[in-house]
Amino acid sequence: MNSLETAPVADPDQELTDIERIAEEIDKRRIDPASFKGVEGFTDAEIEADLAYCENAHEKFTTATSDQHETSQREKGVTAEYAFRTAIERCGWIAPEVEVLIPSRYDDYTNGVDAILQIPVENEASKFVGLALDFGPGKGVAEKIATIFAKLDVGETAHVKYFDSDETGKRKDVPVPRLVVGGDDRTQRRLADYTMEILSGSKIQDEIAEEIRDDPFRHVFFGEMILELEVFCRRLKLTIEFSRRDKKKEIEAKATEALRIHEEALRTIEALASDAQITKADMVQHIRFDAFATELLKALY
Repeated sequence: MNSLETAPVADPDQELTDIERIAEEIDKRRIDPASFKGVEGFTDAEIEADLAYCENAHEKFTTATSDQHETSQREKGVTAEYAFRTAIERCGWIAPEVEVLIPSRYDDYTNGVDAILQIPVENEASKFVGLALDFGPGKGVAEKIATIFAKLDVGETAHVKYFDSDETGKRKDVPVPRLVVGGDDRTQRRLADYTMEILSGSKIQDEIAEEIRDDPFRHVFFGEMILELEVFCRRLKLTIEFSRRDKKKEIEAKATEALRIHEEALRTIEALASDAQITKADMVQHIRFDAFATELLKALY
């Protein structure tokens, strides 16, 4: 199978088992708010309240997706997300040694974060650049971008409340640019096929890793991240300009820090795209043929 072909449909019983295996792996890797008890900045009561909120939100989400079509769409999204993480973490889609953190359910539900990328950088005091990824479905992308815009317009950066990595330890409210990324139905089916091949062991791991690494959606992925960061930086510059004009010093200060964070992320992703020999022309060419990416562009502009 080359990277543009669709694998045979998996046996329904096996697919259900695979979905459960993916969900189990995600839950094992999730950042656990309960482990933050005793950490500076957190109270036990606050953590317990967040855990209760997550339990209720998860129950509502599960009930809302009990319809067969909704369940099918959710499972397709889960397998595509798994392939995204595999491509980033194991196949070097962005760069070697990029760590993918699975956020707490709290940050998933309240901050729209499906994964946190921790990208090592050289000659930076912070030692890494963080990105919060929201693997968007085919619908709702405009609303998600509008939510991000609303925060940027008052100088706010997206944040992860429960942040934990070997690099930083446990921290509270870490600011990270939030990016909406994803592919259209054709891309999601292809990524889901990769996932099924990985889980079933139907191909040699090196072979499937090479297919994922060479998949054309890698160009789209870089393009989505860079275009969003460019637009967000311009938006923040306008926020700084208007807040300075209106003498809103608090918003100006927040927007200035937010711009620093977003510009650092933009420089990092642009450099990594250059290292991967992926040009702006490559990105634009591939984005044109992905329905999700074109919807994302409409929302940005």
